Order: sequence, then structure tokens, then C-alpha cells
Amino acid sequence: MVAELLHDVHLDRVPRGWGPVTDRMSVAMWSWPELADTAPEPAVRIRGVIASARHWRTALTAATPFAGLAPTALLLPPGPAREPGCLMQAEFYGASVVATADRDRVDLVQQGRRGRLATAGSSTISRWVHEVVYDRLVAEAC
Repeated sequence: MVAELLHDVHLDRVPRGWGPVTDRMSVAMWSWPELADTAPEPAVRIRGVIASARHWRTALTAATPFAGLAPTALLLPPGPAREPGCLMQAEFYGASVVATADRDRVDLVQQGRRGRLATAGSSTISRWVHEVVYDRLVAEAC
């Protein structure tokens, strides 16, 4: 995940006792009409998802579930990144394809979709993913 902590939201949530909530059932209840107004704001912005693998099918399988949240990219070795099947499937799913060039450089092989899917709405699962990413960012900061 490529994500950023929204500091103002985080600083607002912490004093009110709303740290990251990673329990899926608790997050699911936020969509109930009687609790919708009490749910905290998401404290992270997910900018993208990068799936790194040796084979393009593995990377595509890892990245596509997140296509509704943010742009996705496959980070692959040079050979698999240029396979016609890889490029065709990545284009179909809107994923960018990036090839490792050397230890410090990558090459953009094919540009994917730049934003989230237009048809993707907010769901309980996407909200839960935001909370899990929030939890990881807070844990990494400590």
C-alpha cells in the first residue's frame, strides 16, 4: 500500500479514543443507519497499491482486489513485465506494469489507470482496509 496519514484527522481521532479499529465486525457496524453519524473519519488516504512478484499472474492476483481503492501497479522482473499476456491482462484490469531495471531503478512498461475505479463505491471492506492501513502506519511511526 502506498498511503499517507492524514495528520489532522489522526490528531482529532486520538483524543476522542478513536485509534485504528481493525475488528471487521466493529467497522461493519459503522454502516448501520443508527451508527453512521458516530463513525470516525478515515485517517489515511490510500494513494496506490504496488504488488511485487516474480510472475505477473501472482502480482495481478495480489493487486486487483484493491482496484476499487486506488491505482494499482505490478512490479515485476524485466522478462515477465514485457510478456504480451501480462500487458493485456494489466490493461484489462487497469494496472500499471513496472519492470525492475537494476537495484535502484525501475522502468514503466505500461501506464495503468490513474485513479480509483469510477464504479467503486465505499464499502464496509474498503473502510476496514483503511483502518488496517491506519493501524500499520501508526505502528510504524512508533
